[in-house]
Amino acid sequence: MRKAVSTLTLIAALAMMLTTGGGCFFLAGAAAGAVGIVYTKGDLTGYEDATVPRTAEATKLAMKDLGFPLLESYATSDEGEVNARVGSDNKATVHLDRKSDQVCKINIRIGTFGDEALSRQILEKIQLHLKEPVAGAAAVP
Repeated sequence: MRKAVSTLTLIAALAMMLTTGGGCFFLAGAAAGAVGIVYTKGDLTGYEDATVPRTAEATKLAMKDLGFPLLESYATSDEGEVNARVGSDNKATVHLDRKSDQVCKINIRIGTFGDEALSRQILEKIQLHLKEPVAGAAAVP
């Protein structure tokens, strides 16, 4: 009897999460986590095979492509940040952290509460610029 009650309680809790929207974030996060991109609490986080300085340059190019004026930016070998104006009263902040020699964590936040669609658009542009060959690199035969 005790096992049946705890099973029913678990089912009721899961049903409530799914119907109130709490489960939507859980399911979306779990689905996105499988591909290395997670949107949670207004932040979009992804990982790319690139150094922080190279990712910062790709981010600045992405902002230019999208028509977002750059406010400020910096990049070291360990971390970086690019800030751009989005619309008339919002700011896009892209924070970069070195996770290994060739892996950079990208965290994107739009305004106070976040904007998932715009954050994903920025990330896609960053990824596009990271796929471009590095200037001065030798061509592969």
